[in-house]
Amino acid sequence: MLDFLKLPLLSDSLSVGPLFLPLVLLPIVIIIASAYIAGTIPLRGDRENRRIFTNLLFTPVLPFLIGWKLSLIITDTHDVLINPLLLLYGSGGIINILIGSLISGIWLVNRWRKLKTSITVNKAMLRALGTALILTLFLVGGTSSMERNPSEREKLPVVELFNGHGESWDISMASGSPVVLNFWASWCLPCRVEMPMLARLQADPRFSEVIFYAVNAVRSEKHPDDALDWLVSNGIDLPLIFDTSGEAMSLYRISGLPTTIVLDSDGRVVERKTGAVSRSWLIGVIRKAGRNGNRQVQSWRI
Repeated sequence: MLDFLKLPLLSDSLSVGPLFLPLVLLPIVIIIASAYIAGTIPLRGDRENRRIFTNLLFTPVLPFLIGWKLSLIITDTHDVLINPLLLLYGSGGIINILIGSLISGIWLVNRWRKLKTSITVNKAMLRALGTALILTLFLVGGTSSMERNPSEREKLPVVELFNGHGESWDISMASGSPVVLNFWASWCLPCRVEMPMLARLQADPRFSEVIFYAVNAVRSEKHPDDALDWLVSNGIDLPLIFDTSGEAMSLYRISGLPTTIVLDSDGRVVERKTGAVSRSWLIGVIRKAGRNGNRQVQSWRI
């Protein structure tokens, strides 16, 4: 039932300053706004109860954001301990959003009980929560039906890239294996934050059949050697290829760095995400790629 949250649109992120916010938060904002409107309709002219209702409805927002971000300590413990900046730049996946939602729900119930609100405010809250529930069910049902079959997924066009030896490479050369393409640049702090995690995942023998590539956006670098120098100086061993012309960035619709694209073994796009990815999110997508490609990968057990 939660597959709708893995649609490309909802799994992508929006850059807001140093943060990358999952686009799945957009429908959440719309649902909250609709719930507020529904709850305030019977409170027109009742300024005091409307103030209490507004305060009660919106106070769980901060607990949600804190719970959502800190939940990475639970889902990605090892990586967060190694690099705490993942708490700032990482957005996690559906599990993290559900944890944040659970914490905000507990906070709301606790505060509602303590305030001992009037019958009028209670009715407004029930009206608001009912509206939120109906819209959530509508969203789940509507977007679940939009999930594409593996055969209908997008196939990336063939673009000529180059490895460190100047040899030509394109996506067709990886046919038959799931592929993780990570577009990045050495100046990009979120890219630097997630890169060690990608290297550790690539070195994990359980994912030996997955091909990882760090695709450097050469045209954004000050010097062509910056990417290789940064990887070497930080002891990161990832296959490095270069988008020297920027054609891949354009044709693959890379709107921000980092962007990760996961392909199944048929070369079709399973997921794409802008912003630093978490290990838990990436493992889930890789499993999905293994299930939906032209062969089943039996060794992926975490």
